[in-house]
Amino acid sequence: MRRWLNPDYGLLLALLLPLFAIIPLLTHAGLPNTADGPAHLMRQVELNQAWQEGNFYPRWGRDLAFGHGMPIFSYAPPALYQLTQLFHLSGLPLDAAMKAVLVFDFLLYSLGMFLFARRLFGPYPALVAAALYVYAPYRLRESYIQGNYGQFTGLAFYPLILWAFHGLITTRRPGYLVAAAVTLAGLLFSHNISFMLFAPMFGAYLLFLLILTPGDEARTRGGEDTRRRGHEETRTRRDEETKKHTTHQRKASPWDAPRTTLHISRLTLPLAALLLGLGLAAIFWLPAFGERHEIQLAGITQGFFDFRENFISLSEFFAPPFPLDLAAINPEFPLSLGLPQIIGAGLGLASLLLISFFLLKQQINQPTNQLRDNQTSPSLLPTPYSLLPAFFFAFFLLLYTFLALPQSQPLWEAIPLLELAEFPWRMLGPAIFCASLIAAFGFTIYDLRFTIYKSPGSQPHTAKPNSNFLFLFSNFHLPSSILHLPSSIFYPPSSILYLLAIFLAIALNAYYLYPSQFIVWGTPGPADAFAYEVTSGAIGTTSTGEFLPRHARQHPRPDALWPDYAAGRPPQKIDPATFPPGATVETIVRRAESDTFRINTPQDFIATVRTLYWPGWQVYLNGQPIPFTVTDPTGLIQFPLPAGDHTLTLQLESTPLRTTGQWLTLLSAAILIIISSFALKQASRSQPDISSNLQSPISNLQSPVSSHFFALTTALLVIGYLISRPLAPLFTLQSNPDHPQPAEQALQVDFGTGQTPLLRLVGADNLPRTVQISPGSEAELTTTLYWRALQELDTNYAVFLHLDTPGGQTLATADERHPENIPTRNWPPGLYLRNPLHLQIPPGLPPIRYELNTGLYDPQTQQRLTLLPGEATTYRLGFIWLTPPQPALPPTPLAHFGPDITLWQGDFSADPPTLTLSWQTDRALQQDDTIFVHLLDAQGQLLTQADGAPYEGLYPLSHWLPGQIITDARPLPDTAGLASIAIGIYSPITGQRLPAANAAGQPLPDNRLLIPVKP
Repeated sequence: MRRWLNPDYGLLLALLLPLFAIIPLLTHAGLPNTADGPAHLMRQVELNQAWQEGNFYPRWGRDLAFGHGMPIFSYAPPALYQLTQLFHLSGLPLDAAMKAVLVFDFLLYSLGMFLFARRLFGPYPALVAAALYVYAPYRLRESYIQGNYGQFTGLAFYPLILWAFHGLITTRRPGYLVAAAVTLAGLLFSHNISFMLFAPMFGAYLLFLLILTPGDEARTRGGEDTRRRGHEETRTRRDEETKKHTTHQRKASPWDAPRTTLHISRLTLPLAALLLGLGLAAIFWLPAFGERHEIQLAGITQGFFDFRENFISLSEFFAPPFPLDLAAINPEFPLSLGLPQIIGAGLGLASLLLISFFLLKQQINQPTNQLRDNQTSPSLLPTPYSLLPAFFFAFFLLLYTFLALPQSQPLWEAIPLLELAEFPWRMLGPAIFCASLIAAFGFTIYDLRFTIYKSPGSQPHTAKPNSNFLFLFSNFHLPSSILHLPSSIFYPPSSILYLLAIFLAIALNAYYLYPSQFIVWGTPGPADAFAYEVTSGAIGTTSTGEFLPRHARQHPRPDALWPDYAAGRPPQKIDPATFPPGATVETIVRRAESDTFRINTPQDFIATVRTLYWPGWQVYLNGQPIPFTVTDPTGLIQFPLPAGDHTLTLQLESTPLRTTGQWLTLLSAAILIIISSFALKQASRSQPDISSNLQSPISNLQSPVSSHFFALTTALLVIGYLISRPLAPLFTLQSNPDHPQPAEQALQVDFGTGQTPLLRLVGADNLPRTVQISPGSEAELTTTLYWRALQELDTNYAVFLHLDTPGGQTLATADERHPENIPTRNWPPGLYLRNPLHLQIPPGLPPIRYELNTGLYDPQTQQRLTLLPGEATTYRLGFIWLTPPQPALPPTPLAHFGPDITLWQGDFSADPPTLTLSWQTDRALQQDDTIFVHLLDAQGQLLTQADGAPYEGLYPLSHWLPGQIITDARPLPDTAGLASIAIGIYSPITGQRLPAANAAGQPLPDNRLLIPVKP
C-alpha cells in the first residue's frame, strides 16, 4: 500500500516526457511513410502466418523471395516482429501493432535513461538526460523518415543495460542480475550492429565499475539497503567502525585514490548476468553467426552500403534544426547530434573541466596537511573519484563522434568487422547516449545536495561553496514567493533550470515533431508481401538479397508464382515444366516450414521444387527421406520421383547450431525464472521502498522528484502540446511539388516514352564550377536532383549522372537503381523526391571542362527515357572543370597572344619527343582558335606540325577556365633535323594569326614564338 501512496514521481514524469514524439503515432492511422518501414511490415506478414499455425519462432519466410522462401527470421533480429505480434494479439491490425512497438520504444528510451542517469547524477538531472535521449534528431529521423525499427528498438536498451549492471555490481541484488540478463538479451534480439557498436563501451564500463568501485562498496550499499529496511544493528556497527577509523587514522584527502583491487569473487555476478544474457538470446545469435556463410552477406559492404560513402561531415554533425518539407517523399533531415544535445554536452564538458581545474588549483595551492585537516569543514568541491563517470562518458562521446567523421576512415579499414556497420552515421546512436549523460552531469553543479560536493558521511552543507561560480549557479532560481507557488515546486533551487532544459530539448527539435505522411496498411497478407517485393525491387524485403541462401546465385523471378498469389490460391511449388504428361499434383498442407503434396505420375521424372535450399531442408517420399540435389545457379531443390501415387513432404528441420541455441535459451530462461522467484520472495519479505531502492550511488541525501514539480511539469507538457498544434505551420514547409523550395535551381524537364511524360526533373542544386583533383587520387562531385512522378508508374526506373567529354564520351558515372532507396513505383505523384548523387571521379582524367548529364532508364531493358519533346535521352545540368594543383611558374611569361592568352612555359623533351606548354587566359574566350606547333629545321623550313587544342583536342580554347594554368603536353612526331619550334595561334575561319608579343610587349616576327632546340 505504501508504494501506491508514495509514487515515484520521477518515473511517472519520465513516462510523460515522450508525449510530443508519441502523439503523431497516436493521432494518425497507419505507419509512418518511411524508407524501411514497409519492409519490416511485410516480414511481419510471415511471422503472423507462422503464429497462426502455432509456430512461434519460425526461421523461414515461406512467401518471401517471390514465393521461393528465405531464412529471414534466422538472420533478422526478431524482437521487433515478436513484440509486434504480441500487440497484434490484442486485436490491433499489423500496422497499428508495429506502431505500438514504436510507442513502447519511446517510453523505454525515456524510462531507461532516467533510471540510469538517476543512479549517477540524481533524479532531476536524470529527467534532462531522458529528454535529450528521446528528443534527438537521429531518433525522430529513424522513427518517421528512415524506419529502421529494429535499430530503433535496440538503442532503447543501452541505458537499461548499464543501469542493470551498475545496480548488480554495486548492490549484488538478484533482481538486478535478472534485469541485466534480460536487457542484454533484448539488445541482442533487437539489432546486431547496435550491439556491436555498444560492446566496447559496455565492456569498458563493466571494468570501470569493477575496478574503480571500492572493494567493500557493494557490501556498504547492501548495508545501506538493510538500514533503510530497519536493521538498526547493522547501522550502529557501521557507525562505530567509521568512528574508529576516523579516530585512529589520518583524515582522507579528496586526492586519495580509491581502492582498486579487483577480486575474482566480484566478477561472479556480472559474469553470470553476461552469460545468462547471451544464453537467453542464443536461439538467435548462435545460428545467425555460426551459419552466416550460408547466405549472401557480401552485398552489405558494397556500393550504397560501403562505409566510405556514408560518413557525416563535420558541418552536418553540428547542423542546426530546420523545417521539413511536407511535399517531399524524403525531406532533408540532417544526421546531426542535435542542437540541445550539443549545448547540453558542451555545458557538461565545460563543467567537468572547470571543476577539475578548481580541484587541481586547490591541490597545488594548499599544503597537503592543511588540505587533510580541512576535510572536517564544509567543502562543496567534489572528489576526483566522483568525476570519473563523467570523464568515462566524455571519452566515449569523443570516440563515437570521431568514428562518424571521414577522418576516421583509416580506423574503419583497420578494425575487423567494423565495415559490417555499413553506415558510420550509426555512431550517432551511442554518441547521443553519452551526450545525454554528460549533459546530466553538467546539471549536478547546480544541485548542492549530492555527494559530488561532499565527503562521504558528511551532512548536507549550508556553507557557501568554495567557488563563487558554483555558488552563483547553484542558487539561480526564481523565488516561489514571486510566482505565488508552493516552495516545493522549485526545490531544489535549480528546478527552474531543469524545467527550462527539458522544454528546450523539445522546443529545439519542434521542426521534426509534425510528421504528416502515414500509409494505412491494415493487416497485409502473403499476396501483399509478394506485391511489395515486385514494386520495391527489394527481394525478400532486403536491400541486396543478403539473406538469400548462398546457392541462389541467380535470384528467383516473380513471374513463376505471381499468378497463384494474385488469384489467392496455393502456389504451384513443384515446377509444372518438369511434369511428364498425365502427372497431377495436389497441395495437401502448406505451412511456414513444410509443404505436403499428393503426386500421381505415370512415369519417372525429375521434380524441381520452387523452394530455395538452405541447410535443414529434408525431402520425404511416402514418409521416407530421399536424396536430393540443389540446382545451379538457381539454388532450388531437385530430386527424382518414380511412377505411381505418392505423398511428398518438404520439411525444414533443425541443425546442431540451431538446436544448441534453442536449448541454451530454454536453460537460461529457466535459470532466470528461478532467480526471479528468489528475488521476489526476498523483496516480499523486506517490502522495499521503490524510490529508495533506485537511489543514486553517489548521493548521500537523495531528494526524489516532488509531487508539485511533477504536477507543474505535467501541466506544462500538456499546455505546450495544446499550444503547439495550431503553431504547426510555423515549423513545417509545404512546397509546390513542381517548385520545391529547397532546390537552388528550378527546372521543368520531362522524361517519358513516346509522347507520354512519366517523370519530371523539377530542380537541382547549384553545381560547383570546379572540382579539385590530385594526381593518383579520386575526387568526388556531389549534387542533389529533385524528381517527381507525373503518374502512377509500373516500372522502377534508375537515375544516372554522367561526366562526359565534349565529344560525348562518358568517363565517370553514378547510377542509382532506386533513387534514395525508394523505387519509382512507390513515388506518389503529388510529392517530389530529393536525390543526392555522389559521382566518383577516377584519377588520371584530363583537367578540362566536362558536361554533367542526367537521365533515367529501365534497368531491366537498359532502355532510356527520352527528353520531351524531342529524341534526346540526357539533360545537361551544366559544366564542370577539373582543376589540378597549380604548377610553379617563372617570374615572366614567354609570350602573349592576342589580348587575353599568355604562354608561360615551353619545354622540349627528347625522350620521348614531347613539347609541354603552359597556357593561361584572364577571361573566357569566345572563339575556338587553333594552336599551331611547327617543327622547323635549321633553315627554318617546316618539317612537320602538331596543331590543335590541348589534350588531343578535348580542351578547345572557348572552354578554358579563366585563371587556370593549362599544362599542354604534346607528343611530337619524328624530330630528325629539328632545330626550333614555332608556336602561335590562328583563326581556323580566317587563317589569320593572333598578334604575338614577348614579355616586354614587343611584337614577335610572324606572330609566332620560336623556341630553339638543342641537338
